[in-house]
Amino acid sequence: MGQYLNTDICLKNYTKLYNTSYFVDKSTIIEDLNSRIGINNQYIYISRPIQFGKTNIADMIGAYYCKEVDSKEIFDTLKIKNANSYDEYLNKYNIIKISFNEITDNNHDTYESYIDRIKSILIEDIIKAYPNLKNNNYENKAISDLLMDTEDEFIFILDEWDYIFRAKLFEENQSDFSRFLMNLLKDKSYVALCYMTGVLPIQTYDLDMFNEFKFLKDRKFEKYFGFTEEEVKLLCAKSKNTSFKEIDECYDSYLSDTNIKLYDPHSVIFALENN
Repeated sequence: MGQYLNTDICLKNYTKLYNTSYFVDKSTIIEDLNSRIGINNQYIYISRPIQFGKTNIADMIGAYYCKEVDSKEIFDTLKIKNANSYDEYLNKYNIIKISFNEITDNNHDTYESYIDRIKSILIEDIIKAYPNLKNNNYENKAISDLLMDTEDEFIFILDEWDYIFRAKLFEENQSDFSRFLMNLLKDKSYVALCYMTGVLPIQTYDLDMFNEFKFLKDRKFEKYFGFTEEEVKLLCAKSKNTSFKEIDECYDSYLSDTNIKLYDPHSVIFALENN
């Protein structure tokens, strides 16, 4: 297992979420993702406000697909278990999970230190998993060349891709970062699926291979990000201390393009946990 490649952190994070009192099963999104593997619409960008569950879904996806973990015990209890494609893809893929909002003391000063950390970790993970590449002069190769040389397929899970844009970091090099993602992902045969999250709209950043699913305009994945009205009612019934009426009066939700009411999960859970 590596830090990015086939990391077990997704399963660890999702297990913690699964064991919480107010866990909501969003696993059926996986059935749609399974149908996209190996075809031309495998690049998915989910743009949502913060605290709407993007990272939780990212951890779930990583836990489900990663071939270096055994997550069957959890997923056998979830709704995705009933999908025809469930067993075919469970723990069958290499995953590369990168959270781009990880800023350390050593990589916050310059864009070069930020991107070099990401590149060096990923290269180290690849060489560790594919030691035969050591003899292939990998020091002079791009990461995409290394991944191509593995002759394997990978599922990319890229969380908070737009962090440096929103935080106004490395402004002179932001186009370099978009180019890094483009070179890593676009038209690459090793990309079986790419799930990417952020807040900003993507059309201005030259990442045209992605299908963007926007907040309140997304008719495909809308119910998976945020809590629906029915989910909040079930959580309130479970709580016994706070009624749905109280929640709804204080927090009137968002209304999607198809008239589904969506609630900020963080706000709802905070209210329930603290009465």
